[in-house]
Amino acid sequence: MSLLGHHLRILNGDAEYNRINSWLFVRGMLFEDIYCWWEEKTRAMVHEGVDFYFFQNKDSSFGKLMPGVRLPVLFAGKVYYRSTDFLGESVWLQNPFSSAKGRATYVGYSHICLSDNIIIGDQFFPGQFLGTLAKGKNNCKVPPHLHVSVVDGPEDIEPSQLGWSALHKCSEIHLLDPSSVSVLI
Repeated sequence: MSLLGHHLRILNGDAEYNRINSWLFVRGMLFEDIYCWWEEKTRAMVHEGVDFYFFQNKDSSFGKLMPGVRLPVLFAGKVYYRSTDFLGESVWLQNPFSSAKGRATYVGYSHICLSDNIIIGDQFFPGQFLGTLAKGKNNCKVPPHLHVSVVDGPEDIEPSQLGWSALHKCSEIHLLDPSSVSVLI
C-alpha cells in the first residue's frame, strides 16, 4: 500500500475525514516539483515532499483541509526533532523501518500545531494524533496545508539536519518520494 492510500485509510477511520474519497494534487504539490501551487512561480529548491490540501468527497464534491483539523501520524515512530516553520511547526518521527543497518527512515509532518505535551522520544502509532493543521501566518500567500516528507538518514543524525534550512545541504540524507513509499502493516 502506498503512503497516499495509507493516509486515506488512516483518515477514514476518523469521523472528521469519513467523507474523503481521494486526494487531489495540482502542479507544485508533489515530490521534486519545481513549481509553487499557490501562485505562478518556481520554487527556490525542489519540493521535498507532498502537500495535502485538496480532496474529493465520496459524493463527488470537492473540499480542502481547513485549519484546526486533527492530523494523525501515518507510521509508527518516535519524536526525533521539532521546530517552527513558516506556517506553524514541523515534527520528525524516526521510524523503525529502514533499508540498511545504521540508517533510519524519518517522516516529517509540517505546518501543524503540535499538541503541547509532545516531547522528544514520545512514541506514536498510526492513527494517533500529533496535533492540528496550523492556521498559517498573517501576510503569507501559502494556504494552510499538511506537508509530508520522508528521508533516509543515519539513525543517529544530528536532529537539526532535519530542519528546513539544512535538509538539502546534508549529504547523508536522501529525500524519498512520499507517494511511492510502501507501507508495511
